[in-house]
Amino acid sequence: MEVKHLINNIASSAKESKSLSDLIDEALIPQGVDIPKPESILELNGIPVFTKKSISTLVGKAKSGKTTVTSWLASRSISNLKVLWVDTEQGQYYASRTQHWILLMAGMTTSENLKFYDLKIHNPNKRVEMIQVLIEEYKPDIVIIDGIRDLVFDINSPEEATLMLGDLMRWAEEFNCHILSILHLNKGNDSARGHLGTEMINKSETVMKVELEEDKRLIVCSPEYTRSEPFQSFAFDRDDRGIPQIVDGFSGKITTKAGDNRSRQINPSDYELSVHKEIISQAFKGSESLSYGELQNAIIVACELYDMPIGVGKSKVFIQHYLQQEIVLKIGKDGKKSMYIPKQ
Repeated sequence: MEVKHLINNIASSAKESKSLSDLIDEALIPQGVDIPKPESILELNGIPVFTKKSISTLVGKAKSGKTTVTSWLASRSISNLKVLWVDTEQGQYYASRTQHWILLMAGMTTSENLKFYDLKIHNPNKRVEMIQVLIEEYKPDIVIIDGIRDLVFDINSPEEATLMLGDLMRWAEEFNCHILSILHLNKGNDSARGHLGTEMINKSETVMKVELEEDKRLIVCSPEYTRSEPFQSFAFDRDDRGIPQIVDGFSGKITTKAGDNRSRQINPSDYELSVHKEIISQAFKGSESLSYGELQNAIIVACELYDMPIGVGKSKVFIQHYLQQEIVLKIGKDGKKSMYIPKQ
């Protein structure tokens, strides 16, 4: 999106101010009318975690894995939902690495459903203006603000906190999306930082807490506060390349559902590593190596055994995922036909 386009968007998006009477009329809750429940757009084990027109907060101390958990949530969403990620503190290199993680965990190389912006160099007022334009332009289902503290000048200002929460709730309502904000906890205690943190906790639909286990090996995400039933805690480790991997069996199987009631596409990121290893074992049963076409057919057949019906197109996505995760290796150089083998 060009700068000129952003400026034109800001100008064109200005709306005529409504009268106080109009605002009061719109705020009246009618009687005798069934108001529909908020649309759930992300569920964990069948429990709604994020709904449209609401805001949530993910909290944790510095370097506890907040971005890691949020990356996983985004990776589980981009097959069906449009995700806008706004980063205010990492800079382009680290933000690019986070985006790579999301795509890798989703089994993709690129995705039109993910837009990632680095606003680190801008001041708080400009960031707020740009975020509103991006939401208006992209119309995302989920907005992730990695560094909500950087949208205000003083985190302890009641006035700024009130105005910021007003903007977040207005954006969620007007643009029919869910907004997840990432916020640091105080170093000396487990309280969210500043007056802004207090207000974020009070207004959030879901508050997720991220912390490192004592040995600092696992990143654990737990429900701190929820309006609905609390979801089950889950944990992450990192592989030898630093890529986040959900821990099998930490507290039971974690399943996700993103989007509305349409049939959800089958993607590699929907399944744990142990399932993929079983699929590969089945695919290579009786064969030391396979050509690309043979591997496609074998994966289609193996997935069918696990109630994962996929076609030729989706089998390519699975193969790409297996190569990225190094579950399957590609061999053959110098003009020889490439073959594929399971990693031993």
